[in-house]
Amino acid sequence: MVNLRTDYSISSLSGVRSAGPDRAALAARQAEEEEFVSILDEAVLPALDGLHWRHLEMPGSSALVVPIACPAPAPGALLMMIETNDEAGEALFFVGICDPAAPRRSIVALLLAELNTRYPHVTFSMPREGEVRLDVEVSLAGTVPEMRPRLVELGIRRLLFAMSETHNDILAAAQGRRRRRPRVEREVDAVLRRIDR
Repeated sequence: MVNLRTDYSISSLSGVRSAGPDRAALAARQAEEEEFVSILDEAVLPALDGLHWRHLEMPGSSALVVPIACPAPAPGALLMMIETNDEAGEALFFVGICDPAAPRRSIVALLLAELNTRYPHVTFSMPREGEVRLDVEVSLAGTVPEMRPRLVELGIRRLLFAMSETHNDILAAAQGRRRRRPRVEREVDAVLRRIDR
C-alpha cells in the first residue's frame, strides 16, 4: 500500500509553477477587453476630424464612406471607403476609379502593374469583372493609441497622392485616349523585337 502525502506547505512548493491560468495575466486580459475601443472610434474618426472631412456611416456596418473630389481636370467626385478590422488591428482605405470595357482591360492591367512598382504603399487592382481600385491598408497593431490617428491620416494621404498622380492616366487607358504606353509594355515589346531578330 502506498501512502500519499497531502500535507504539503506552500513554502515546500516554491519554484513549482502552477498548471492553471495565471491570475494576474487573466485579470490584465479582462481589463484590456473592458477598455477596448474600436479602431473606428480611436483612430479613423479622429483622423477624419483632423482633416475636417465629412463622412457617411453605412448602416449595420463599421464602414465609412468619404466623398472626395476627382483630381483635376476630371469633374465630379469619388467615394473613398474605409473599413476596419478590430481583431487584426487594421484599417483599409480604397477608392474605385473606373470600370474599363473588356477590350481595354489588358491595357489597363499593364498600366496597373507599372503603377504597383512606382507606389509601393498603394495597391492598384482590377478583378476580372470589376472596377479599377486603389487600396491602402494601415496596420495599427502594436502601436500606441496616440499615434493611431496620425497613421490613419498618413494612409489616407498616401492614397490621395497616388490617386492624384495616376487618375488621369488610368482613365485615359480605360477610355482609349492617347497616352504614353506603360513601361512594362514598352519593355515587353523591346524583348519581343530582340527575339524576332
